[in-house]
Amino acid sequence: MKDKFFLDTNLFIYTFNDKASDKQIKATELIELALLKDSGSISYQVIQEFVNVVSKTFQPRMAPDDISSYLKSTMFPICNVYFTKGLVDKAIKILDSLKYGWYDSLIISAALESGVSILYTEDLQNGQVIEGVEIVNPFI
Repeated sequence: MKDKFFLDTNLFIYTFNDKASDKQIKATELIELALLKDSGSISYQVIQEFVNVVSKTFQPRMAPDDISSYLKSTMFPICNVYFTKGLVDKAIKILDSLKYGWYDSLIISAALESGVSILYTEDLQNGQVIEGVEIVNPFI
């Protein structure tokens, strides 16, 4: 769908980063839009990466109850892509043909599977279109 988009992990992380206020504001806007307009999507991988960062890298680390609450209110409602053989097979093809790394290939594969038209991330080539999904860096 033209108005649907996929959010990469970094957008969720930026909502907690007071030192990057421009990115924090933009990321928060996109997540709110995803939740309020039912226009955003994420995969199980985004949840895993988010929990890994907030439970290990954040200083102070996010408390388990806070992680659980955030997942329930913000991430679970828009998570609609889960680990399947088809997702992995597609990611392997992307890995081979486009030469992205494994985790980036999984994100692209998940965005394709979710049927979105935009993948918001700062980690991939801005403006590139892959099978109808445009990669957009929301911070530039």
